[in-house]
Amino acid sequence: MVKKNTDQNIAKRIEIIFENCEVASIEADMINYLLFDDIKETIAKDTALTIRKYKTIGSFYMALNSKADIIYDSFGGRSDQTLFKRIQKHADITGIALVYGDGHEERLSVTWTGDSEYSNDAQRTCTLPNHGLAVVISEEPIETEQGAI
Repeated sequence: MVKKNTDQNIAKRIEIIFENCEVASIEADMINYLLFDDIKETIAKDTALTIRKYKTIGSFYMALNSKADIIYDSFGGRSDQTLFKRIQKHADITGIALVYGDGHEERLSVTWTGDSEYSNDAQRTCTLPNHGLAVVISEEPIETEQGAI
């Protein structure tokens, strides 16, 4: 029997979460390709003394099309730069939230390497044909249509 797609298992948009707590929301049609691989699940007690389940993406690849180069909402106002400029200027994506059609969210952290708490050595970008942007967050290069990133 073929499982029917329902709103509860199709993400309608993703939210990109940055180190400074900014969040940029992009619709699914702004994403040409998306891959989360090597997802680990951890259970830990956090600083709020709550025991939680966390998911971390080991290898992340996202190809955004030009529609995603938006001015996004930032701390109650509009950002002073486009999303692509923000991602290219600061290597500080900390997580992704998948927002599903029925409204529920799934939050995942990304791999973070290096000694800085503000800049992730595992995050790299590459401009794509037709004014798109590729984002990779992985300790190892990921093979893409543009070569290894």
